[in-house]
Amino acid sequence: REFTFLHEIGHRVYDTLPKEFKDKWEHLVKKTDHKFKEHNIEELFCMIYAQAYAKHKLKEFEIPVLVKYVKSLG
Repeated sequence: REFTFLHEIGHRVYDTLPKEFKDKWEHLVKKTDHKFKEHNIEELFCMIYAQAYAKHKLKEFEIPVLVKYVKSLG
């Protein structure tokens, strides 16, 4: 439940990001080697957002460079 709740918050966060932040996110995703590269860019942001802030993390979404970027957004 916690992960799902944070994922949904991630959608609201993504909606408020300026274009330059979304562009940087897309650039990071494309240059990072992971199996989720072809997923919807917003959905991946939400999964990584939940990963960054959840107490109970999911191993498959532990992509350090992406988690670090999400946390840098404040």
